[in-house]
Amino acid sequence: MIDKKKRNTLKLIGGSGVLAATGSAASLLAASTATAAAAPQQQQADLEIIIVDTGSMPEDTVLVTNRTDAPVVIEDFLPGTVFFNDKWLSLNDVFAEKLLAGRVVPAGHSVSAQVDFRTLGHGETGDYLWAQQSVSALTANTDIVSLAATLHGRRAVVFAPAMPALFA
Repeated sequence: MIDKKKRNTLKLIGGSGVLAATGSAASLLAASTATAAAAPQQQQADLEIIIVDTGSMPEDTVLVTNRTDAPVVIEDFLPGTVFFNDKWLSLNDVFAEKLLAGRVVPAGHSVSAQVDFRTLGHGETGDYLWAQQSVSALTANTDIVSLAATLHGRRAVVFAPAMPALFA
């Protein structure tokens, strides 16, 4: 005999024949909640970091955009070194050399710097971010590395978003 009340409850919460076999509506809801809680949450980004790696221009570029509603001051990045395409770049060196460290970046604004990449095998040791999964081809000669960072005081903690189109 079919329990019409239970069947309608399952329809309302999105249940299917497979879900109905697992038991009551309460157990389905509990299982759904546990699965949602176990799923990783997308990390919220305060900064968008775009690295432009191009063979068609003499210098490459790093663009850091403040995505918060308030001005920010960036003293350093952690990790400070980013590896991709058999190259590496120290964001901390770029900010120090281009006099961007300690500079106020207004809400919604960007700072940029031209950079020179170093090749692997001639790099530094220490903390780094392997960002190959965040590289996308813009043209045959130009790659874009899309990174993000959260702010902790004046320190920007850099990460490679799960999805490169984080800011689309």
